[in-house]
Amino acid sequence: MFIIEANNDRNSWISGIFKDEELTKKYIEIIPEELLRNQRIKTLETIEYPFYIIEIGDKFYYINNEEIEEKIKSIVVEEDKEHVYFNLYFIPKDYQPKDPGTDNMGMINHVHIDNRFLEYYKEYGKDILTRNRMA
Repeated sequence: MFIIEANNDRNSWISGIFKDEELTKKYIEIIPEELLRNQRIKTLETIEYPFYIIEIGDKFYYINNEEIEEKIKSIVVEEDKEHVYFNLYFIPKDYQPKDPGTDNMGMINHVHIDNRFLEYYKEYGKDILTRNRMA
């Protein structure tokens, strides 16, 4: 799997996800020069579709379907009801934004893992991911 991670002074984002190395190279070629310097290709040899991306701050972690339950169950609950532990993105196939190199991660199917989500998770288990089109 080839992930194009990007960052600038303000944000970090993923601007592309590809299974095929040649598609990755073609995508890199169409990223505008002013954005290209912010991009880097990360190769993940142990991940296959579908998989999840966990976003914590400006860092991304890539996990498979089996690991997601363990990750959710390991959360130490904060008292702050508004606290977001992480954003969870579901990646079933290749992804690239309409404008190459840009941050359009909001278009990827995702949920904010917060206390409300954890309450639903306690009630419905992993099925809550299916209900949110995350499995």
